[in-house]
Amino acid sequence: MKEQYIKQVKKELTVPRRLKQDVLRDLNEAFESATEHGETEEQVIGRLGTPKDFVESIEETADFNRAQYRKRRK
Repeated sequence: MKEQYIKQVKKELTVPRRLKQDVLRDLNEAFESATEHGETEEQVIGRLGTPKDFVESIEETADFNRAQYRKRRK
């Protein structure tokens, strides 16, 4: 279940490669930490939402950060 979720997130992400790698690493760590604290993979996925929802959230944050960076450089 976790592997399929992460695979789908990887497929959907359209951010730069470095950010994609960071997101996937953090996502793996989130699953590991949650399961160490007694959550099931299903519960973690329930909190994160669908892979598409998760990706949209990440990409909105990335777009916001890029916009803020551009404003500061002007």
